[in-house]
Amino acid sequence: MTGDTTFPLDARECDLTVPTDLAMEDDDEPDSTGASLMKITFLVHAMYGLGGTIRTTLNTASALADRGHEVEIVSVVRAGTQPRLEFDPRVRVMSLLDKRPDSHRDPADGGHIRTGRDRALLEQPSAAFPKAETIYHKYSALTDRRIARFLRHHRTDVYVGTRPGLNVYLSQFAAGRAVLVGQEHMFHDYHSAALRRRMAQAYRRLDAFVTVTAADADKYRETMPHLADRIHFIPNTVPQCRVEPADGTSRTIIAAGRIEKVKRYDLLIRAFEEVVAGHPDWKLRIYGVGSEVENLRDLIGQLGLNNSVLLMGAHSPIDVEWVKGSIAAVTSEYESFGLTIIEAMSAGLPVVSTACRMGPLELIDDEVDGLLVTPGDTGAIASGLRKLIENPDLRHRMSQAAQAKARKFAPDMVVGQHEALFQSLHDTHHPRPRPKLRLRDTLTKGAYRKLDRRDVVPSAGLATTVACRARAFDELRIDVSGPVQSARLVSERHSPVELTLEPCPGGASIDLPPRVWRSMSAGTWQLEVDGSMPKVIYVDSRALAGGRTDDGVPLSAVPYADGGCLAIRLWKRKLYAEMDHVRWVGASLQIEGDVFGGVPVPADARMCLKSANGSTEPIDVPLSLRGSRFSALIDTDELRTHHTGEHDVWHPYLLSSAFPGGRLRPGRFFDDIANKRRIVRFPANTIGKVRVEPYCMSDNQLAIRVTGELDVS
Repeated sequence: MTGDTTFPLDARECDLTVPTDLAMEDDDEPDSTGASLMKITFLVHAMYGLGGTIRTTLNTASALADRGHEVEIVSVVRAGTQPRLEFDPRVRVMSLLDKRPDSHRDPADGGHIRTGRDRALLEQPSAAFPKAETIYHKYSALTDRRIARFLRHHRTDVYVGTRPGLNVYLSQFAAGRAVLVGQEHMFHDYHSAALRRRMAQAYRRLDAFVTVTAADADKYRETMPHLADRIHFIPNTVPQCRVEPADGTSRTIIAAGRIEKVKRYDLLIRAFEEVVAGHPDWKLRIYGVGSEVENLRDLIGQLGLNNSVLLMGAHSPIDVEWVKGSIAAVTSEYESFGLTIIEAMSAGLPVVSTACRMGPLELIDDEVDGLLVTPGDTGAIASGLRKLIENPDLRHRMSQAAQAKARKFAPDMVVGQHEALFQSLHDTHHPRPRPKLRLRDTLTKGAYRKLDRRDVVPSAGLATTVACRARAFDELRIDVSGPVQSARLVSERHSPVELTLEPCPGGASIDLPPRVWRSMSAGTWQLEVDGSMPKVIYVDSRALAGGRTDDGVPLSAVPYADGGCLAIRLWKRKLYAEMDHVRWVGASLQIEGDVFGGVPVPADARMCLKSANGSTEPIDVPLSLRGSRFSALIDTDELRTHHTGEHDVWHPYLLSSAFPGGRLRPGRFFDDIANKRRIVRFPANTIGKVRVEPYCMSDNQLAIRVTGELDVS
């Protein structure tokens, strides 16, 4: 991850802090680059979150760095300590306004809100940011002051604004020879008429305005004819899938994006309810975070889809998750571009998408590399999904076409268009006069001190990295980049396990076959290379996503990224009670699954519930058996009767003298999700004043929580 270079503009009332190699006096001009290499500065609202603008800016910045350009990103606001998406170490990231609590911020960081004047300015509304912008409430007089000072004194060849308000800032405050390029990451009709009027006026000072779809460029030329010759269309660039594309055999549908109303994941879930009725072996995974997560959880519970629909949270990189599916789904009301569409295509997934504005209509060739369906129509979405589910050959043909389409948006295919635009503007550009500041109440003149070198956090070098691929539940391969002398697996509870390195070009590889796991203890392990935890680039665990297909494997080793490092959760048992359904049947909780281990469930097996704190006698539960299959029905009246306080926890056990230790705890151990607790949610049931909620514990075993008032009847 790159260091975060921040500009503590508030260290003094009138100070501007800039790196010494960037500061310039009023009459200074940047040196001519001569060659085509340039310094390019992106201006983004907040880089430490999630969203399409952040992702495409990172993609474009990395692609430009690949071509030798010096690239930096200015994050106006910083509210997070760690980035949610991977930062390229070659790209410097700076923050102008740090809103993190003091406890989360290093004293050396800049952008602080320190003085009384800063706090006063923070409470005053912005005088420069357009009031019609959707995030106007996040801007203030302090934001105006810091951005204006930065733009007036920073040295670069090209500025790129990434939303209307930031483009307006560029038009008002940027000076010198820098080329000014505004980008549109939404689309014309998304903005209010008031904001479009402000854009039409302010964008006269921009050298170029770039949209991500051709249709949107045409619309802007139509409504802003005075800017027609400055409006360009350049699609977003999307890196190619870094792992082998999906092979189309998975029975999983994947969707990814912000969990917000506009994405209409509620329609997708309702459509999947129709699909799964005829195809019960198919699953739906939705990746992302947002304000609608709990609403979607409630909907999943209401529809009884907890065993087939998972809200996976945020994942980065996402391509190793796309390849776990065979079909991608997009159900948005609108998509300005549709990064997820190209990401899915690159991973080999045909996309079923609503034919909404703007991106899907340009990105998908209907019936060729995907399907376009009527927006807002649950039946149409379900029909499109069923069409691909029921036609594997069609799915395969569309997958091949989708991959070919995605290659057109690869960085080496798109970034040249940005480069050519920047270069042509730079070659013909004339210095613009320094604009007169109109923010007399918020900006004051003063001496500008230069930033001491020790205040600049340099970008991190290219350190040792690892990539991991699961071949089976008992077989992993780890590839290590760079020179490496030793590697081992470490655990807080067990002695380290030394690993064998096989040298290969660029580093070394580590094979972890079944014999390695047989010598290890169950628990959580982390990879250590040369005494430190290397950064994990990706974990490809698609081989585990479909669950267990036989009963011959006595262990489950699930790799995952934990805090940027590689971790492995290892389960080792002779027998497993692997549950596949937890659902409510009236007022009773049904648990179904299979016992793995090569033996059928003994005829004398029974189930009981044991209190976690031992405060009451065990509860016997009716159990049905068929071969290795078990089905238990828990009467919640029994739980109410035995309820002893405000919070009880019960553990279900399968009991038999044939089991190791005489008992088995049901759970979910055989898939690619190492920690079920944060992802797998089962519906709760409230009976009277008592709430009964099944859940997965941190060890992925099933437990039942009972809360509420005591039953004194």
